[in-house]
Amino acid sequence: MKRRVHKKYLTAAARFIADGCQLYASHPRSGPDEHKFEELARALLEMNLLIAFDHWSRHGPSHIRHASVVKVTLKDVERRPEHLLVAGSVRWSRRRASADVESADRFRIECPIVGGRCRRPTVVLEATGMGAT
Repeated sequence: MKRRVHKKYLTAAARFIADGCQLYASHPRSGPDEHKFEELARALLEMNLLIAFDHWSRHGPSHIRHASVVKVTLKDVERRPEHLLVAGSVRWSRRRASADVESADRFRIECPIVGGRCRRPTVVLEATGMGAT
């Protein structure tokens, strides 16, 4: 089941995602420290996504409301001339009947790059399971 995160949920969190995408898109790609910059850019993007998903757990769609973000994992980040494509997964935890239940959702993000700046991202969460994993 696919659930698109609606426009009203993106206002504050979209800034974190767009900022993370901007940092990733503009990191140096040549020189002796290219590998270090790539690792740092991925880590900052993961951190910004973690903050955005944490915000959604308080103010977002009902299937993740009141859940805690356990981990965000980036699987693929692809930079194209006009946009940045990000794919990964987020693991949630919530307390039900005095037991912790974890679930995972895959996500895809497309962040347009216009004039060297990242604009409003499109985020799609794919609910992959609500049971314990």
